Amino acid sequence: MKKLFFIMAMSVCAFTAQAQTTSGIRVGLNMTSVTGKYNDLMADQDYNNKSYMGYSIHYFIDVPVIGNFSIQPAVGLSMKGITYEYDKFTTKKSHRLDLDSYKKYDVTESRGTSVTQKHNLGYLDVPILFAYALPLSESFRVQLGVGPYFSYGLFGKFKYESDKYLTVSPDKYGENKHTITKDDCPSFGKNDDADDPKGNINRFDWGIAVQGSIYWKRLFLNVAYQKGLKSANITDEKNEGKDKLALSNLSLGLGFIF
Repeated sequence: MKKLFFIMAMSVCAFTAQAQTTSGIRVGLNMTSVTGKYNDLMADQDYNNKSYMGYSIHYFIDVPVIGNFSIQPAVGLSMKGITYEYDKFTTKKSHRLDLDSYKKYDVTESRGTSVTQKHNLGYLDVPILFAYALPLSESFRVQLGVGPYFSYGLFGKFKYESDKYLTVSPDKYGENKHTITKDDCPSFGKNDDADDPKGNINRFDWGIAVQGSIYWKRLFLNVAYQKGLKSANITDEKNEGKDKLALSNLSLGLGFIF
């Protein structure tokens, strides 16, 4: 799969040798979100998924096919991410022993876990769009495109913070709280070594891309959306078949044709 990905990336560059093609650069602001559940941590737990703000820069070429139809492959760097928080609470009735009077008394125990995790992910991004251009005047035209995209994770770090605590009501001896923090750990790879934690994020991603552009001479405004179809998180056998994490990315940008 990796060999196929790099062959496609090299093919994008090889297209530049074809006649009657145009090329350019586009830059954009990314807003990434996730759908599904992070199975090894988030099964049956409520969580707050926050949008991640990043950027992208692509070199693209537009290869005419027939009429106003063309193929528009691109290659570039896209910064995406995963940011979420979740909490899990349980309560139960219990008894405690008063150390002063040595008498039992009824209490309510509340146990909770609060987790915050943020991944910063850098991808080599290769969308291949089938586009149609609609001229509006000599200077203006609109172009719409749809097709697959393929992404390969080049680098990624994550920060993880977990608070585990026990609260007893009525409170006689205070709250017991334990905090675990992990910083600048690799996002890509399976987390199977406690001494070398990883973020359980798959390095390879692919899905469907949709794009719309408004051109004025050599300048254009661009809106692009990518919907991941491959699970972004690595799951083990017990989680297989359950909901999986998938990346979605909305990009707003501008570009220039050489």
